[in-house]
Amino acid sequence: MSAQVNLGLTFYGGVSLAVFEAGIAYELVRAVQFSRTGDSRRHGLPEIHVDVITGTSAGGLAAVQLAAALGGTDTEAVLAAMVSIWANDADIEALLPTADFDRQGFLDNQRLRDRVGNVLERAAQDSGEPRLEDDLDAFLTLTNLSGLREPVVLAEDPTAPTFPTTRHVEYERFRADDVTDAKQWPRFVDAAAITAGFPVAFPPALKPSTEIDEGKPDSERTRFVYVDGGVMDNRPLGLALDAIAEKPSPQRLFFFIDPNETWLPPSYGAADLDERRLDPWGIYSKIGVVARSDSIFNDLVRVRGMYQDLDLLSSLAGQVFANERFREELLDVYPRVVERNFNPEAWGVWLLVKDAVGQEVQEAWARVGEQQRFALRARLHEFVDQMVENGRLDSQHADGIMVAIDTAPGWTEYYAALRGLREIDKRFRQLKYRLWHDHFRKGPRVGSQLPDELQGLLRQALADLAEAAARLRAERDGLAGHLLGSAVLSSLRLSEEERAVLSAHFYDYAQAMQVLESLAGVRSSPNLSVRRVTPFDIYAEGTDLTSVKPLAGGSLGAFGGFLEGRWRINDLLVGRLAMRAQLRRNGLIPDSAFADYLAWSKGRDLGVVAQLQANSPAPVPEADALKRLAEADLPTAGFTGDDDKPAPLLSGRDMEVGVLPGSRMGPVMRRLVDSLQRVLRLNRDRAFYRVLQALLRPLLAAVGGLLWATEQSFRLGTPHAGDTTEAFLKRFGWILGWLAIAVFILVLFILSR
Repeated sequence: MSAQVNLGLTFYGGVSLAVFEAGIAYELVRAVQFSRTGDSRRHGLPEIHVDVITGTSAGGLAAVQLAAALGGTDTEAVLAAMVSIWANDADIEALLPTADFDRQGFLDNQRLRDRVGNVLERAAQDSGEPRLEDDLDAFLTLTNLSGLREPVVLAEDPTAPTFPTTRHVEYERFRADDVTDAKQWPRFVDAAAITAGFPVAFPPALKPSTEIDEGKPDSERTRFVYVDGGVMDNRPLGLALDAIAEKPSPQRLFFFIDPNETWLPPSYGAADLDERRLDPWGIYSKIGVVARSDSIFNDLVRVRGMYQDLDLLSSLAGQVFANERFREELLDVYPRVVERNFNPEAWGVWLLVKDAVGQEVQEAWARVGEQQRFALRARLHEFVDQMVENGRLDSQHADGIMVAIDTAPGWTEYYAALRGLREIDKRFRQLKYRLWHDHFRKGPRVGSQLPDELQGLLRQALADLAEAAARLRAERDGLAGHLLGSAVLSSLRLSEEERAVLSAHFYDYAQAMQVLESLAGVRSSPNLSVRRVTPFDIYAEGTDLTSVKPLAGGSLGAFGGFLEGRWRINDLLVGRLAMRAQLRRNGLIPDSAFADYLAWSKGRDLGVVAQLQANSPAPVPEADALKRLAEADLPTAGFTGDDDKPAPLLSGRDMEVGVLPGSRMGPVMRRLVDSLQRVLRLNRDRAFYRVLQALLRPLLAAVGGLLWATEQSFRLGTPHAGDTTEAFLKRFGWILGWLAIAVFILVLFILSR
């Protein structure tokens, strides 16, 4: 294994099951921290780096919290806030709106917005420790219900028309630096609230799109309607693969976090008759699920194809290394590869404007192809391997060079320059919408020159692109110079001429390999391994997974976690244990080092416990749960069932809706009825809602009254079954039955007169 392993993660959507994903994030942060300690180095463990995170729907909240913990400067404060948020602020009572709430949704997400902002503020505190990650990119998916109209031009086919299209998926991209930049926090908070905004349950957002540049003050910009990012893609694995392709690594693990609370054994299709419904509602209810989840199949097939393509490329790498003429032929194509593959948004703009700009812009574009862009770290490792295979370097020196590459100072600055270049390219996407709106509303027109203002914007963007490319080249050359001067390379005793030849050979090899990858449609990520993390990872091999229930939040269509704090704490701890299992299974923290890892993690967790318990004289449940988990003697191989799980993990019986406090469920249900009435009132200017309100008002008033009566009955005497939701529903039915009898008797009395 390399001295460094890079991780990418995708957090699926899952409503309240996102607390399981937060547990994954918590444990992963602990692993990253431990990999930088002396104990880790003593065991010869690789340094763990997380550089790509994608999240959608409620999983977007876990993605934001992980990014804050890794990109912030007070990781422990972020972890404490993360636990507190899921234990307390994700409760249904905290989400129910007050009487003056006037937005379109049954629940109010303002408290979660405030807490996300609080997490970022804590992340920016100075704890005296550096941030864990500098080269971190986090992506959140948003669904733009209004849609962005984006015409597509096929420049290579002049006879083809301009094709009108509408895009509804947008992505917000955040860097490690954004975590501690207060100017970026509103964008962070907006994106987190939107992607986690389950449609109808939470209010939609109305805001400008960051995809377009209208050249207007914010108050005059076009507003779009945004909802839950999981509507279009609840499993954004493909987005993460694209991001990983931009950041090749010598050793790469990719985890996609699936909080599915039910074990699904292999099957040819639906197992139960009710899953094969043909009625209109049955068909309608499945449409959204299919649209959100089907993408994972294509993404995994893409990964499989990528492996096959990379196998073919690896066989050609030796020819590229050894055959100078082959390299020269590939290098002839290299400028076009740079234009199209490394500057995709700029390339799209150029296709649109190339016949509508003056000589200055033409010359500025020509310089784009002069950039030297390639996956530096991956190419360096490949080049060393080729030198060994060709007998120009022994394996002992090669191992030393690999370590020197991974530990060289300057990677932070290099990746910062690379991010800056990508940000410049994103500006071209924004500029493209401006061009369509201001000049090409009726499509590209032959002989139609852009006005001076737009040409000036293009020239400036291209100049900034060239400047960013020069900065990247300077950082890369600095890294190369450091490596050539390192002790392990100095021991080879190369002359200045030999160093120059070696350097030129490497640059030619790196650029030629980028051409091959472009032709194959892949970008190298050596040793990429994809893993799926689920709640069932906490069980031992051979356990009957159809008979166990790891998560509590899967009840009531995955909304169950909002009902009970103990459930959320259980699910967070299950996430931690599932990630621990993956750390061992994949050799990130092997058995030989695991006892040291747990002891070190316990010490850190007790610090978080102290933060959670601070300023509270009464015991804090989440603090107690963390402490008990840290001190628990857990089975190494995993649990054999639900009966051997220690507290604070819950048994299957404790995760049933019926055991929840009935006296608490009554007010919650009544306030949900009130919220429905409020939504109907907000929309009474629309005929459909006026009719619906007229029809439902008596029914909702009656249901609210019955719920209130049931609540009051609990004060008169606790049912024999105790204060449970099951008892509450039985008493509700009992009151409803007596009311029906009373109404029946009243009707008979009236009719008898």
